[in-house]
Amino acid sequence: MQAIVRDISEQKRAENALKESERKLRTLMSNLPGMAYRCKNDPNWTMEFVSEGCTDLTGYSPEELINNNKLSYNDIIMPEDRKYVYEEVQKALKERRSFTLTYRMITKSGEIRWAWEQGRGVFDENGKLIALEGFVADITMRKLAVEALTKSEEKFRTIFDNAGDAIFIHDLNGELFDVNNIACELCGCDKEVLLKKNFYKFESSEQQKHITDQKNELLEKKRIIFETNFVKCDGFEMPVEISSKIIQFEGKQLVLSIVRDITKRKKLEEQFFQAQKMESIGKLAGGVAHDFNNILTVIQGYSELLLSASNKDERFFEKIKQIKKAAERGSKLTNKLLIFSRKQVFKTQLFLLNDVLKDIKPMLVRLIGEDVEIIIIPGEGIKPVNADRSQIEQAIINLAVNARDAMPKGGKLILETRQVVIDKSFAKMHPEVKPGNYCLLMVSDTGIGMDRKVKSRIFEPFFTTKERGKGTGLGLSMVYGVIKQSGGYIYVYSELEKGTTFNIYLPSIEEQVSAPVKEIKEIPHPKGNETILLVEDDDMVRNLVVTIMKAHGYQVLEARNGFEGLQIFENRTEHINLVITDVVMPGMNGGELYQKILKIRPDIKIIFISGYMENVIAQHGVLDEGVPLLHKPFTPAELLKKIRTVLDKKE
Repeated sequence: MQAIVRDISEQKRAENALKESERKLRTLMSNLPGMAYRCKNDPNWTMEFVSEGCTDLTGYSPEELINNNKLSYNDIIMPEDRKYVYEEVQKALKERRSFTLTYRMITKSGEIRWAWEQGRGVFDENGKLIALEGFVADITMRKLAVEALTKSEEKFRTIFDNAGDAIFIHDLNGELFDVNNIACELCGCDKEVLLKKNFYKFESSEQQKHITDQKNELLEKKRIIFETNFVKCDGFEMPVEISSKIIQFEGKQLVLSIVRDITKRKKLEEQFFQAQKMESIGKLAGGVAHDFNNILTVIQGYSELLLSASNKDERFFEKIKQIKKAAERGSKLTNKLLIFSRKQVFKTQLFLLNDVLKDIKPMLVRLIGEDVEIIIIPGEGIKPVNADRSQIEQAIINLAVNARDAMPKGGKLILETRQVVIDKSFAKMHPEVKPGNYCLLMVSDTGIGMDRKVKSRIFEPFFTTKERGKGTGLGLSMVYGVIKQSGGYIYVYSELEKGTTFNIYLPSIEEQVSAPVKEIKEIPHPKGNETILLVEDDDMVRNLVVTIMKAHGYQVLEARNGFEGLQIFENRTEHINLVITDVVMPGMNGGELYQKILKIRPDIKIIFISGYMENVIAQHGVLDEGVPLLHKPFTPAELLKKIRTVLDKKE
């Protein structure tokens, strides 16, 4: 027997090493989060090898894919993506380079997943393509995350660019990183231009002095809100509100500043404060006029008593007449104050503004002069208004006189009417206005105009731009009061050297205008002998009225307040023919006294007297239809006439 013994230790070690390497490779392939593959170069790209990860990726087992002529990997690719995959692979093979693809695949269960593939062609020594090798990974979750992020960014950008306010993202030094579309509109420049500018340079020159303090406050509080003027790219300034907040943006500490244009808000605030100021001035004017009316009543009353005395002393007669004239002039001034404060009694009626302009034009021509051309443009379809026609006429005359003074070298005065509807948008810009149908009267001149400072004060009592002695400053305040008490609104538009326009809105009525009723003049009544209860808290006025009535035969019972008046009436009920009472008194006012007296004697006759006017009296419940009312200041003749009218009236 012959035997050959060969040492194959190295061979065994090599075989074992190869097996170990193959084991590790299979383990690696099995644990890969995807699928490694090798395809033949045949029409169907038949699978020669796939790793076990194909099951998780496609739902198919390796056995179902390898050497399966009926199911190729191409069948797993989404039909809409196959052309793209084929063209990209062919291009890479032609250029002898690897390829990277992203496409959709259909799993065995019909689920659609996103796949990422990287592969290359395998060529023999002659350069012939023999196979494809590569790796496919499931990137569905990543793809969905990217899509969600993209949608989120698109949503953010949509919201960012379409926000109602301007948004600036900048650092603490003012360098801009991003702005939205509204910011570009606010600044008046393109985004590329805007991003090259410094945010803090847009703030007003006054605010520039406080930039350092502003930054320090922002760092301390993390958010600040303040108002300033914003300077646009064209140099125009506008009031804005800026809200700045520290944020983290792309890994940096930046500032998010929201800038809001508050021009409209400032305008509304200005209108509101102006209305409040006018209301306060009106209350003050009304109170002053009331107190002054008591004084004027006494001055006028005693002046007339002295003038009517039989033993007239020529040395004092003319002087007393001058006192009476001064009191009458003062009465006219208080009347204007009461009109401004909307405390005057109006005799309302329905009339057309077109008729008013037609009737007063001849007067305006004489009043204004020949160097001013008066143009009247009556509107069509004008509806009547319900107001005091005489007061409206006086308001128009006052506006015309002001216009004349504003045109010392002549010009044009244009009075135009229109029927308009005030809608909610106009009312929103003018909070005091109620939407509805209005007759608009426009009074325009081509005069010197007014600046903003003068324009803001023109309706204030005693404010005037005329020389001393040439105006009381009550003309426009009277116009304001007439229009407001008529339920209307007045606005002025003016620029220096460009003229002025007053727009007057009066509520229009659907009713027809009736023919005017002619007034019947009353015949003065003789003296009387009735008993009259006088209730007046002002001593001077009470003494004057008592003197006048006693001088004309009346029996007078005096009371200083409502409580005294009620006590006297209860004790002398049957003997009292008439009660004359002031309206506004401390403790018990005239209205309350009247109600208590009516319970005792429902047939009692009464006259109310007051230095206050319509709306104040109405608050005290005495200005009902048909209730006799005598306004201070009144003359002795007016008092006596009112007494006889009430006493002689048949029930």
